[in-house]
Amino acid sequence: IIVLVVIILLMITAVAAVWMKLNGINRIQIGNEVQTSEDFEQDDPEAEDTISEDNITFAEPDKVRADEDVINILLIGRDSRNADEERGRSDSMIVVSLNRNTKQISLVSLMRDCYVQIPGKKNNKLNAAFAFGGYELMDKTISQNFGIEIDYNVGVNFDGFEKVVDQLGGIDITLTAGEAEYMALWGFPDMEEGVNHMDGEQALCYARTRYVGTGKEANDFGRTYRQRVGMTTVFQEMMKKSLPEIWTILDSIMDCLETDMTNSEIISIGTEFYNMGIDDLQSYRLPQDGEYSDEKIDGMSVLVVDWDAAQQHLQDWLYSDTPV
Repeated sequence: IIVLVVIILLMITAVAAVWMKLNGINRIQIGNEVQTSEDFEQDDPEAEDTISEDNITFAEPDKVRADEDVINILLIGRDSRNADEERGRSDSMIVVSLNRNTKQISLVSLMRDCYVQIPGKKNNKLNAAFAFGGYELMDKTISQNFGIEIDYNVGVNFDGFEKVVDQLGGIDITLTAGEAEYMALWGFPDMEEGVNHMDGEQALCYARTRYVGTGKEANDFGRTYRQRVGMTTVFQEMMKKSLPEIWTILDSIMDCLETDMTNSEIISIGTEFYNMGIDDLQSYRLPQDGEYSDEKIDGMSVLVVDWDAAQQHLQDWLYSDTPV
């Protein structure tokens, strides 16, 4: 009986310690986020429009899919070093989806230049929704245009990504010759074509590289591809660790995170991700090749998307009854 009591007390102490650490994560107050004024990030103010608004077919707002067995978490990469800095446009947007039926985890990059309808605002680039109304407006914008519900939100700034990679002891990334040359220009001359072992700072530079192709993806498409490669590699390395080791790693980045998830939800959903493993993780991006056009609108370089095709892809990837 004494041994049992001691074990129970140790368990309670451990749970209390975890709970207190989770309380250190910044909480997003959905519904109370500050609305900022609209702006149009013009790439070329003198450029003539290549398409009229009247010729754009937007998504039907009532075609939204929700499923209690599919959890969609929006991961926002914040273009800031400090969570307290003024909120700008989202640097990256990745939907991390867990399908309980198929035991599949999916990563879907949403291109920030997608020309979308933003509820209560004028049409603009997708990443503008975050600047105008934070996570709440971004969730509504994704729901209206992409046809899926976002259940939870997680934001991470650059320091968080660097710390995780460093805590893992670095990660191995395969570079093209162009990527290695680009990283050399940014202060990493030791990078070379092929496999490179990167620390956090190097991995962040790789993930943010925008104007270099991957051999398959060019410009910003290449950047989102590299972000998914970085995330997938981090996941794979994390899954090799024990739960106490994973906790130690996550403990180091609590101050770099913000979320609208409760402590109970973090523990519950995190356990599901861990138990599901990494073998079934799939990686995608929207829009797909051949399902968008590069256009100029109000001086902005935007992607005009085939929304019927984009929504159909998400239905197939995230909600299918069989693994994709």
